[in-house]
Amino acid sequence: MADKYDKKRKYGWMDKWVKMTGERAMIDAKANGTYIIYEKDGEIVREYPDGKIIKHVKEDQYTSQYKNENKLVNQENPKRKYGWMDKYAKMTGDRAMIDAKANGTYIVYEKDGKMVKEYPNGRIMPLKTEE
Repeated sequence: MADKYDKKRKYGWMDKWVKMTGERAMIDAKANGTYIIYEKDGEIVREYPDGKIIKHVKEDQYTSQYKNENKLVNQENPKRKYGWMDKYAKMTGDRAMIDAKANGTYIVYEKDGKMVKEYPNGRIMPLKTEE
């Protein structure tokens, strides 16, 4: 299956895999209240799941504050004993969508009591029983 990456250069398909690796790393950073580190414009930077990008030096006040605000405790719904699992369920769906995008397929889940399939482009269709 040829895509836009194949036409750029001999190993252009690797661009797609590198991008997906970065997306997976960001999902893990979000789950663990951390950040990803990479080179941008010749400098080493940290990117947080909220989109903030700062030059990487040492752990600063923003990093400490971010870690404290994003512990694995469920802050959105502390009334439920296992409310923190909501975060992991969402991240599992995010990872599934990345895999669907990589493999040119879709994910299946229940929405409003009915099974649906969602494509990486955002299109949602009802799942037929014979599928």
